[in-house]
Amino acid sequence: MSIEGRRDQILDATVAVICRHGLAEARLADVAEEAGVSIGLIQHYFRNRGRLLRAVYLREMRVSAESWRRVVGSEPDPLARLIALLRVCVEPRRPFEEMWSFWLEYWAAARRDPQLRRDSAEIYRIWSEPFRVAIDDGVRDGLFGPTGSTDDVAEALLARIDGLAIRVLLGDVKRKRMLSLLVDGLYHDLGLPQRTPIKEEAA
Repeated sequence: MSIEGRRDQILDATVAVICRHGLAEARLADVAEEAGVSIGLIQHYFRNRGRLLRAVYLREMRVSAESWRRVVGSEPDPLARLIALLRVCVEPRRPFEEMWSFWLEYWAAARRDPQLRRDSAEIYRIWSEPFRVAIDDGVRDGLFGPTGSTDDVAEALLARIDGLAIRVLLGDVKRKRMLSLLVDGLYHDLGLPQRTPIKEEAA
């Protein structure tokens, strides 16, 4: 196996351990067992637990951003592009509970870890980019009359995504309701008079 392949194997195992046990209880021994490698090999690639955790969050951020870029590249209409981006958040490449539990653990850790907190600003900057571009495209084409600046609308949208994902994890909001609420909020913030029904909303 290549070096990159081995690193990804360890990072995938780290994601699984974090989702199963939580970040605070994610030990190198657990990751090694999950990945089927030695603790020494993990230390060879990442040196220590702190570097491993930072590497896994940065990797997951890049993977998320890349999946969003693929959505952006395949949909020219700004509104359809924004709704497609919202669908990616509600119907992620990984199981919903696994992906959002992973990021919930990150937020909790970042509050206490200055390095992770600094990384979070970059993560949100990258995540907001496809939303900001689509909003700007819609304004340029005369489709949107947003209630605030592009940055304000994008930040509000990301905050709704995060907040509703937590509510879904807690079981008091259904995923199909999450998508509807996100689209309703999007239409309001873009100054659109009404929204068209969403086909085949997430279950």
